[in-house]
Amino acid sequence: MIKEKKQHGGARPGAGRKKSDNAKKTFSCRLSDQVESLLSDFTEGTGLTKTQLVEYSLFNSLSYNNPDVVYCPDCGKPVVFRSMILPTGECDVKCRCGREFMAGLSD
Repeated sequence: MIKEKKQHGGARPGAGRKKSDNAKKTFSCRLSDQVESLLSDFTEGTGLTKTQLVEYSLFNSLSYNNPDVVYCPDCGKPVVFRSMILPTGECDVKCRCGREFMAGLSD
């Protein structure tokens, strides 16, 4: 007589942990008190959840048509946010593709 190997999650149909229908990925990060306060204010004001606000903000900030991002002239990848450029208006940048160039506020 051959014994069948028991399956995890129980033998009855539908037993065990259910598969999640949520296609979104989980991401954990730490926020400063200032950002947490802003997020709470916007959550209260807009009626959106914190997750929705973070997702919308990231999507809008990280889109390839964002004029606040400097892109590499060779490979086209995003390199630096304009808000990170020095008050002098210039910033030496080295892309991962190896290209070095001067990024400015007017680029």
